[in-house]
Amino acid sequence: MQTLLFVLFSALSPSMQNMFLNQCVMATNDKEACECALNKLGSKYNEKTFLALQAGTLSEKEENAILQDLFLTASDCFVEKECAKEISFIVGEKEANKICHCAVSKLKKMEKAEQAAFLTLEGNFIAENEKKFEEIVMREIHPCLPKKITKSIRNNLIQECSKETNHPEGAKICACITDEIFSKYSLPDFFRDTFGQSPELDEWMVKATKKCSAL
Repeated sequence: MQTLLFVLFSALSPSMQNMFLNQCVMATNDKEACECALNKLGSKYNEKTFLALQAGTLSEKEENAILQDLFLTASDCFVEKECAKEISFIVGEKEANKICHCAVSKLKKMEKAEQAAFLTLEGNFIAENEKKFEEIVMREIHPCLPKKITKSIRNNLIQECSKETNHPEGAKICACITDEIFSKYSLPDFFRDTFGQSPELDEWMVKATKKCSAL
């Protein structure tokens, strides 16, 4: 139970918020996820309830319900943050947060056995199931993605591509490569093949690079 008593609530006094924030960071080494949990839960629980939980004076049913809520909220925050970190270089931070919130909402509807396949009690990844995790997350992200590439996403991709080349006309070449890719791929399919390390996408990108470099 103690490992789950780190989630914060805005209804708590400042001193208690700080105490549990410190416990959360010690347990997860992730301040952003801790603050996210606080924002998500808002004032759902008051300080009296939290102290009763800590003291063990709630009924078993009440305690289990609250602990489950704490765990799921912390897990949601962790997965949303990791998801956004992986895709923000393509879609930008704001859009990544929106997409990942959508994906996590879908993940929460999965069967519990499937959830357990890639999350530990603290909401961390199980290393040996990382591949399974990526497959599941990409499956749930796919319908949350914009179907078409936006101007902002196109610019992000050109910028990322340009970082990889020292060519004086790198931005121009990368713009051409980006347009070539999306003449064939929708954005969801590009995500699927990028994170799935598709050989077909790699071959297409090599051809696009040669074509665009020759212009």
